[in-house]
Amino acid sequence: MAKLNGKNALVTGANSGMGLATVKALAEAGAHVIMLCRSSERGKEAFEKLKSQGDYSLDLILCDLGDYSSIRAFADEVKRKYEHLDILVNNAGFIALDRQETKEGMERQFGINHLGHFLLTMELLDIIGEGSRIVNVASGAHKVGKIHFEDINLHKGFNVVKAYSQSKLANVLFTKELARRLKDRGITVNCCHPGAVATNMGVDRTTGFGKTITGMLKPFFLTPEEGAKTAIFLAADESVKEITGEYFYRCRNAKTSKRAEDENLAKELFEYSEALVKGGVEAEKAMLTTEERMKLMQSQQSELDGVETYLRLADITNNETDARTFRELAADEGRHANVFKEHTKEVLTPGKLQASSVVILYRLLGKSGIIYR
Repeated sequence: MAKLNGKNALVTGANSGMGLATVKALAEAGAHVIMLCRSSERGKEAFEKLKSQGDYSLDLILCDLGDYSSIRAFADEVKRKYEHLDILVNNAGFIALDRQETKEGMERQFGINHLGHFLLTMELLDIIGEGSRIVNVASGAHKVGKIHFEDINLHKGFNVVKAYSQSKLANVLFTKELARRLKDRGITVNCCHPGAVATNMGVDRTTGFGKTITGMLKPFFLTPEEGAKTAIFLAADESVKEITGEYFYRCRNAKTSKRAEDENLAKELFEYSEALVKGGVEAEKAMLTTEERMKLMQSQQSELDGVETYLRLADITNNETDARTFRELAADEGRHANVFKEHTKEVLTPGKLQASSVVILYRLLGKSGIIYR
């Protein structure tokens, strides 16, 4: 491993397992390492443990990757304290047998494993410059994954494999698209499969459920130090300093799934993720299931048809007061549906046919003197 003196590194999920092993390896190479941990107690325990093992340069900053406001506050603190970030290892991972949600209402595995790291990385790009490296810890599970845009939060048919593999495919796709976007800035972005590693991921922190099983399986799994080797290799080895947008396993370039190589899917997920972390109306729309989205479109189309009717009436009336009233009604209807600007689309809908009928009726009644002021 190259000497990392003068480098600032950041590792997520730094208090145990592969995260802790990564922090130690980078610190031993001379880097100043920022430890991102969710739990104050476990973070301090890990921090003190490392300090007792060597004269390492470390900083502990708390952050919940399942909370956008916490991520943004963390990024602000890092940018306030540090002028540059040379290595970012997005290592933290979450897995659960039951369906859980983040603070923003996202399915928790996708919300933490992908969106949490997506937002963190984007917020820190201001201080990540030429020669810096971003490493995303993915998984071979991405090969059976699919991005369920029609039901991203898996309200229907949730199972742990479906959720975890979706989040890990998202890690690989994010790596590919971010690498493409940052190539001209001289920043490399790669991801890796650590292998089957015995860590505390999946152990319930409150009840301890899963700890016994993990302990029994340890003899058959890699140690955290062994599992962290590829991420450390991508973060510090000179042989990969020019490589970007790739997937590694056992410190070698490895094959990904067909979906993981889909550039259009990677771009779509990136833009979709931007909408989700942005919050507000855009995030709410992005989180809708296909069924909910169809209902919203039908509702908006109904109000759009109302806009069409009022605008047509305003165009054909000879009474300026009526015309002004119709335009005001159209604008009000348009603001409510947020689709006023779409009234010029040349699409024949039942609502537009209705609008034409209303206009014809208005003309007939107007000529007969029935409608007047």
